[in-house]
Amino acid sequence: RVPRGWGRSGKCPAGTGHGFFMPETAGTLAVIPARYGSRRLPAKVLAPIAGRSMLEHVWHRTGQAQTVERVVVATDDDRVREAALVFAAPADVVMTGPNHACGTDRIAEVARTVPAGLYVNVQSDMPLLDPALIDATVAALEADPELGMATAAVPIADGELANPDVVKVTIGADGHALGFFRQYPDDQDTVYHHVGIYAFRRQTLLRFVELGPSPLEHTEGLEQLRALENGIAIGVALLDISGHLSVDSSKELEAARTAFEAGKLSGQVEG
Repeated sequence: RVPRGWGRSGKCPAGTGHGFFMPETAGTLAVIPARYGSRRLPAKVLAPIAGRSMLEHVWHRTGQAQTVERVVVATDDDRVREAALVFAAPADVVMTGPNHACGTDRIAEVARTVPAGLYVNVQSDMPLLDPALIDATVAALEADPELGMATAAVPIADGELANPDVVKVTIGADGHALGFFRQYPDDQDTVYHHVGIYAFRRQTLLRFVELGPSPLEHTEGLEQLRALENGIAIGVALLDISGHLSVDSSKELEAARTAFEAGKLSGQVEG
């Protein structure tokens, strides 16, 4: 698939010097930060699922989002780069520094040299991603000029409340995130399953990484808490989508493989 508005060659015109074709009006750039290392499931981004790597599935599904103009893989590992070049053009695989603390830091490195209207952080471990989640997140950001950042959430499933690997979010009447939690907050009536997709305006993205990790972020291991602790509002797109969303363990990897074999995927795409 050639994303809209970026040209079929995938190359930059003479004189731009960024390695990317840059349209006259930059659109939305989706960036998939892809690490090889993972504490719970090493090399999971390259794990095979239905004949493709997990990363390739994420790439194709991200590209099906109607709001996305271009999809880029950002990595610091040659093994991931070589795997990505199987399905992506060289200009769409960006090598970044090795010392980034989180995926958003890696995306900010891309944003410093590659212009776009909005940047979307799509986690590389979501092979079952429904493209509608990306579109809704981008729409939430575009709908409010005062927002610099947005994310997504879905109804929480039975058994997820007590699971610390499932991040929960509470949402205010204005549609903004009130808080993110690993443990279920007993004082909250309604919580949702947070989906790790973020849309940023460039200024907010660069400010976010310049702030550095916050105390709550360090304690909970949730980078989005950095925004809330520093007064950055986060809009939340709430969708009624069910099903497994990310892969963090060998059990979840097998569940993803089973889902692909059964064809039971929301927003299933071919590519």
